[in-house]
Amino acid sequence: MVGGELLSSQRWYWAVLTCWIVFLNTASTGEILVKGYRRLVGTVLGVVAGIVLAGLVGQHTWTAFALVLVFVFAMFYTAPLSYTLMSFFVTAALGLLYTLLHTYSLSVLLLRVEETALGAACGVVAAAFVLPVRTDRRTNDLLVTVLERLADVTEQAVDQLSGGPPADLLDQARDLDQALADLRAATQPLTHPITPLRARRDTARYVVALLETCAYHARSLAATAELLPTHPSIAADPRLRRAGRRIAHNIGAISAHVADEHADVGIETGSSIAALLEPDLPGTPRYGRITDRVLRHLQRLDESVAGLARPLGVPAAARRR
Repeated sequence: MVGGELLSSQRWYWAVLTCWIVFLNTASTGEILVKGYRRLVGTVLGVVAGIVLAGLVGQHTWTAFALVLVFVFAMFYTAPLSYTLMSFFVTAALGLLYTLLHTYSLSVLLLRVEETALGAACGVVAAAFVLPVRTDRRTNDLLVTVLERLADVTEQAVDQLSGGPPADLLDQARDLDQALADLRAATQPLTHPITPLRARRDTARYVVALLETCAYHARSLAATAELLPTHPSIAADPRLRRAGRRIAHNIGAISAHVADEHADVGIETGSSIAALLEPDLPGTPRYGRITDRVLRHLQRLDESVAGLARPLGVPAAARRR
């Protein structure tokens, strides 16, 4: 507030507002840095647009008024989509509004850029030194949550497909989707194009992509399990429980390693998931069409979970059949 007062005794609140807004719905230093950067970029572009539009339609009152309404609509429409676009439309609308009120001046728009930059800088400094929450710690916590939700959905779905009691898989799948969305948002500072840590950016994108693949196959298993009580062509196969054990173990091992990198854990590798269901005794019937479809999802899920172990540094344990 003091810095805003030094820049302008009348519009100091722009700096305070920016500092407050960059803290909203953020949980790490990286998120605040990216949000402040986006607000500043949107404001600068909005100032440029405001200057251009003021020169083009400043003398046409109704045209300028119509553009203000369009920008206000665009501001609310783009708010959940892009913070940069929202800031752009807010600033451009202000430029036109000042024109309509006959208070337009280039110095006011430039002052908005200065106040916004000051507010964003104060927010980043406060996040880094006053209330520091490291981005990697935040993403690790969310990654553990995603893995726990993934394990819950997978274990319950496989158990139900193996003949176990029905479970509320729909709510568990929603929890998995929400946890994955939170992780995706938290990794934005790591995957942003301006980040200098390119190797870390590629790793974050790779991990999130693999988790989305895992979530897809887990949801597919849950959807099939939900049909089990009512669909006459789907029958439970107790052998599926054996195939799901390795996946559950590997998810737990990765989760433990992310929570504590010194944990003595490792993932199990070995034969394919389908090989784990081969009959132990000659003459035992092979699994049916529905089980074969479930196995494809389990196989892809097993491969994706094993793929997660490599970038996260989880070692492989002894091979088991």
